[in-house]
Amino acid sequence: MRDILRLRMGWLHAWVGFVGGLVLVVVFTAGTLALFDTEITRWMQPELASLPAVAMTGEALDRAGERVRALRETGVVAFVNLPSARDPVLRILHYDGHAFIGPVLDPRDGAVLTARETSGGQLFFDLHQSLYRGPIWGNLVTEMAAIGLIVAVISGVIIHFRNLVPDRLLFRPFAALAVAAWLRRVRPGMRSGGVS
Repeated sequence: MRDILRLRMGWLHAWVGFVGGLVLVVVFTAGTLALFDTEITRWMQPELASLPAVAMTGEALDRAGERVRALRETGVVAFVNLPSARDPVLRILHYDGHAFIGPVLDPRDGAVLTARETSGGQLFFDLHQSLYRGPIWGNLVTEMAAIGLIVAVISGVIIHFRNLVPDRLLFRPFAALAVAAWLRRVRPGMRSGGVS
């Protein structure tokens, strides 16, 4: 009976841990890449690379405010992302269900810059947050994978419990001397400094 339990726990440990681990590796990798979402977005918009890093003017901020006001009048909730060292342009962003998208403005005068449409680093952020399946289904899959890894850990403890307890509680202060004596018997030419 005990070996049947260990066999079933071994199957559970292997497959649930494998599938749950795959899902969580995708989530963790996407989370690591999501830290650099702004840099990935800038890399995917090479048209903006030639833009010099300059201070934002009041005129540019006024134009951005007018665009946000016009979008809000149509029912779109939009906001302005101000220039920073990571992203030296003004961005008017709104959420389309998967990513924050919107026009890119020049921080000097507020003119619209032509840059290719891309979700850029936002894709990795959404993949990390909800596996690109929305907040309900993505979170449910991620939580199931996390529970699967907890099950894999518990089944692994059950599998190895027979060896865990004696190995952790056995005190062998002279084990190294016993191994050295055994090696001298097996290989008589062995010295303390190495093999002769």
